[in-house]
Amino acid sequence: MMAAFMVALAMSPMPQIAPSVEQLQDDFEQATVCRPIEGRHVWKGRIAFFIESYAFPNDDDAQTDVVGADAVLPADNDAETIKEFEAACAPTEQMALPSL
Repeated sequence: MMAAFMVALAMSPMPQIAPSVEQLQDDFEQATVCRPIEGRHVWKGRIAFFIESYAFPNDDDAQTDVVGADAVLPADNDAETIKEFEAACAPTEQMALPSL
């Protein structure tokens, strides 16, 4: 019985471990700029996409010199959301390097 449990455990998919805050911060610092989505800045990192946090116009406590962004992890979002970010980060003629 114990052997059957161990085999079942070994064959079950391992849960995906979320990246740490430090890994996401490093990813954000090295991310590339994409086109905005709904007026918010977007970046693409190796592990996640990032989108500028909402800034409310009447927020007197908002720090205007700090960029806040939310990580958008592919494993945590539906395919439609990820497609929107991929489209924002896809090269365009303006973003593409000139051919030699």
